[in-house]
Amino acid sequence: MAGSSPARRKQFDALQSVPRVLWEVKVYNFDDYTPRFQTFLIQQKAKELLAERDIASACGYDFAVGVRSAAHRDALLNASQGTLNVIVMDWCLK
Repeated sequence: MAGSSPARRKQFDALQSVPRVLWEVKVYNFDDYTPRFQTFLIQQKAKELLAERDIASACGYDFAVGVRSAAHRDALLNASQGTLNVIVMDWCLK
C-alpha cells in the first residue's frame, strides 16, 4: 500500500548529510528516574530505536542516538547488545 511503510511515517530528529546519519535525540533526565522506571523505559525505547535504526538503514543512512548521560548510553548499549550507536551529548541543556 503506497505511503504506509514505516519509513514513510517515521520523522527523525535530525539529519547529518555528511556523513549520511539520521539522529534520534533523547533529552529527558534519565538519571533522575527510579531504577524501576529506567528499566521499563529502556526496554521500550531500545525496541523502538532498533526499529528506527533498521528504517534508517533501509533508506541508506546510518543511525545515531543522542542522550544526555553516560548512564543512559550504557543502558541503551546493554539493551541493544552494543548494536546501537549512542552518543552522550553532555553539552545538551539540563
